[in-house]
Amino acid sequence: MKLENRTLEDAQCLFDFLSEGDEGPETVDIVLAMGGQDLEVADTAAAAFFDKKAQWLICSGGFGKDTSTLFREEEAVLYGRRCLELGVPEDRLVLERSAANSGENFRFTQELLARRGHRHIGLLGGNWSCTQI
Repeated sequence: MKLENRTLEDAQCLFDFLSEGDEGPETVDIVLAMGGQDLEVADTAAAAFFDKKAQWLICSGGFGKDTSTLFREEEAVLYGRRCLELGVPEDRLVLERSAANSGENFRFTQELLARRGHRHIGLLGGNWSCTQI
């Protein structure tokens, strides 16, 4: 019986983590949109850019294992184009075109962030990538 209760407690903890509805801070310096095959993330990134009054929107992504056969252009380019269509100013959009996975999204964007000294960063990705952070 203890094992079953512990399993239920663990399951509840995982459920609570995955279903958290925290909207985060009112404003952020940067929104980082992590690339992937779900191009609608760009729509969410643009909305977050405006809603959170961000100074910069960084679209990060090259060709990942799934997108290398799906797309002819890097994820960041596709996301960036969509963000421009949605009204994000070109001078506020930064493209990181090399990352092939979530770890590289962070690593390759780190230099950009370090130079700018930002503290509040909104992270955007598909549901699957959010569970990896």
